Amino acid sequence: MQFCGAVRYRLPLNIETAKDVLVEIEPADSAVYKNLLSNPDIQPTVTDAVWLPSITHAESISKTPDSRVVLHFHGGAYVLNSPRDDSMQYGPKKLCEMQLADAVLCPTYRLSSGPRSSYPAQLQDAITAYDYLIKNRKNSPSQIILSGDSAGAHLAILLLRHLMVNPELGLPLPRALLLYSPWLDLTPEGIRINDKNERDYLTEECLGWGATTFTPVGVSPTEEFISPGLHSFKSPVPVWVQAGAAEVFYPAITRWVEEMRKAGSTIDLHDMKDMPHNIFVVGGAFALDDEVSRAIKAAKMFLETINLNSAVEKSGCRL
Repeated sequence: MQFCGAVRYRLPLNIETAKDVLVEIEPADSAVYKNLLSNPDIQPTVTDAVWLPSITHAESISKTPDSRVVLHFHGGAYVLNSPRDDSMQYGPKKLCEMQLADAVLCPTYRLSSGPRSSYPAQLQDAITAYDYLIKNRKNSPSQIILSGDSAGAHLAILLLRHLMVNPELGLPLPRALLLYSPWLDLTPEGIRINDKNERDYLTEECLGWGATTFTPVGVSPTEEFISPGLHSFKSPVPVWVQAGAAEVFYPAITRWVEEMRKAGSTIDLHDMKDMPHNIFVVGGAFALDDEVSRAIKAAKMFLETINLNSAVEKSGCRL
């Protein structure tokens, strides 16, 4: 017998009581969503996002050329969580505390567990947030770093690929891509868990729920915009990836990183021994704060290295 359930919970923030962190974002011009409007039931909609540490601070640094604004997408298998959740703000707040980011925008995207919310609803919402940074906030693309954890990392990859294959949209590419425990393979084989040591907390039931509801009816889960881990490409921006050696996604992540490297991408893997899935989110609850700090420090060093290399190239010198 199969069972189906639903969870309803009250979000801790609302637009009236959190005016300095919560912003409402209107959809962009329809042309920006090219190739993502084929389903008349899934259209761009108003969404919201959480600014960390605050909207006021984000405004104060928007015109500083060397400031870093991170656009971060949360995880949850596309069926759980919200950036309004305190637990989802743990990692993004650490980015600010450790000065990897001067500000972090954490957008709400439609969960695939809702009605008429399979792909491309989530990518539409991601584009809405990115367009907001470029055109509304006037952030330079050289300031913007795409980031995501687990399913959010999957979404960050989809956003980069959409920008790459649709240059006519007029949306420039970001500075870099940071991925924490990315979910890369939504095929039945990809969500099958073979963890004999049971060192990770992910379940096939949750992954199956997310993969099934995210994938549109009639679309193969092997398609690139469903399972990007099956499709390597040469990234036009540097990519940094964190993976825990004890997480069930570890083999898929390491394989994808190697294939991306072979395709010509500048990509770095921060491999963490004995770590479970997505410490970027669960680090506080699992008493892994030091490990999360080490990962963010490594990501920060990666960004500083690519900035140095860029400066050297512009000067006409070579390291």
